[in-house]
Amino acid sequence: MKKFLLLFAAMLVAVAATAQTPTATLSHDGTVKCFYGKEAFKNAYAEAANGDHITLSSGLFTATDIEKSITVKGAGMSADTINNIEPTVISGAVTISAADVTVEGAYLSSSLYLKHYNNIKIIEDKDE
Repeated sequence: MKKFLLLFAAMLVAVAATAQTPTATLSHDGTVKCFYGKEAFKNAYAEAANGDHITLSSGLFTATDIEKSITVKGAGMSADTINNIEPTVISGAVTISAADVTVEGAYLSSSLYLKHYNNIKIIEDKDE
């Protein structure tokens, strides 16, 4: 019984640690690939192609320049205390130099530079 309780406690700690890890999900040609940690957005973007979608969980992500026509969707720009959802924060300057880019539900904590103005959408939160 003692071993079972110890194993159960270890699993709870592992699940709690994983739940707090920032996660980026890349949807590409019908496949889905997950990336974890602060660099998850940069890593997902590196493998993305034009037309792909990157979904970001709550958490802090390192910024990357966007030179591909992609859609980035976060969990929201502010904390949702009713549903216990933290914001998605992209830390660092972002330069968009591609057409047909959407960034939705992610707080950009630094500067945003636009080098291309054709069909760029910056949307505050998914539900608005």
